[in-house]
Amino acid sequence: MNKVPRTDYVEIAEMFNRDGHNATCAYIADRYGVKYPDNVLTKIRKDPAFEYDAKTKRFTETASNEADQLFMTLDELCSPMVTTHVTEGAYDPSAASSEAMDRLVRTLISDRLLELSKYILLDTVTRTIIVDRSSMASDGYKVMIH
Repeated sequence: MNKVPRTDYVEIAEMFNRDGHNATCAYIADRYGVKYPDNVLTKIRKDPAFEYDAKTKRFTETASNEADQLFMTLDELCSPMVTTHVTEGAYDPSAASSEAMDRLVRTLISDRLLELSKYILLDTVTRTIIVDRSSMASDGYKVMIH
């Protein structure tokens, strides 16, 4: 049994108002493969976004506030993912790989600078560079000054 997405409730309610109960049940059974389409109509009746008038046998949409549309319902979370937006440009794998390479280079450079900051101190006020040779030598580095 396929589930009817909540986003299709508006279309089903309009069809119910326009074509009637039997046509809507046939549509739901054909389109979604639901064995008991009356249950779908019952769900729409209980949905807070719709009001059902038993006298006129019509659905009307209630004014939903933005907070209701902000969060997904349980049905929307459990239903298969449907893309609701279209990306402007096509996916470019070379751009993604160059971005990943740039990120890797930045990470490596920051790691090197962090390692150097243990031994070297730049004082811009006095315009001096202080190098801790003994710590560098004990950690296995050789210091050469030209």
